[in-house]
Amino acid sequence: MQDKKPPEIPTPDFSEPPPWADRSTAESEQKNWGKLDEIRQRNDHWWLTTYGCIVVVITVVFSTLFTLSLVAWAWHYLAPSCWGWLSADQLGKVQGTLFSGGMGAIVTAIAKKQIDKG
Repeated sequence: MQDKKPPEIPTPDFSEPPPWADRSTAESEQKNWGKLDEIRQRNDHWWLTTYGCIVVVITVVFSTLFTLSLVAWAWHYLAPSCWGWLSADQLGKVQGTLFSGGMGAIVTAIAKKQIDKG
């Protein structure tokens, strides 16, 4: 066996940085960091405001549905039968929806979540 020396590796020329080492983007980002934080905060504020409005609308819709269903159900039992517009089967479905806990649980859960945040 013969001992061969590995070929000499030439030292790289560092007089000019390679094209992938361009720092202008990083420097631009660093210079505009405060503006980027401002944009992020504005976007966060917009999202929270939008989310809050959506939650309020959903809460109002479900609460209104629950209240109107309860009023219609009570009306059919308290008012004369000639003033009613729902059949016995339809009235049973409204009663089942109201008192099964589903609708009330949704309204209560949404309202409780919003009250706890405040």
